[in-house]
Amino acid sequence: MDLGRQAASRLKSWGSFSGDPRILAVTGDRFAIAAEVRAADSLGCSLAEVRLRSLQSLQLGLEQLRNWGARLSKRIRYLLEALETLEVDEAAGRLLLRSSPPETKPDGAVFYYEVLLEGSGQLLLRRYRFDPTTRERADEPIVCTRELVEKMFDDLAASAP
Repeated sequence: MDLGRQAASRLKSWGSFSGDPRILAVTGDRFAIAAEVRAADSLGCSLAEVRLRSLQSLQLGLEQLRNWGARLSKRIRYLLEALETLEVDEAAGRLLLRSSPPETKPDGAVFYYEVLLEGSGQLLLRRYRFDPTTRERADEPIVCTRELVEKMFDDLAASAP
């Protein structure tokens, strides 16, 4: 069973809930993906973050990280904003993708996704809200349908090195 289908099946088995977060974790041949699910109902769920990690020891170079980021940007086009490479930290072996353009609300609040790729084969996907008045950034839930969770898990695995 592919990772997306595993995730969808597990999420369905939980039914509706809110309150105590749950970890939606699935493992394939090469990768493990885990998401912190804050709430779920019959249509969708609220995620705090999504993580992917390689089950093999990897030491990805800068070009491999860039290629991984490009594959993600091309494949994951169904979030609220497109993802583009924002920053490359060659010394740390990291690449950061961010929403481009981010979503700006009438009150000036800015919402965006960030994806951090690491040379060790790890990925972290989160959504943030930036308040221009306080100049502070806060976590924002990733709200998605169950179908989107399944597709995202499959696409994250398919895009990985």
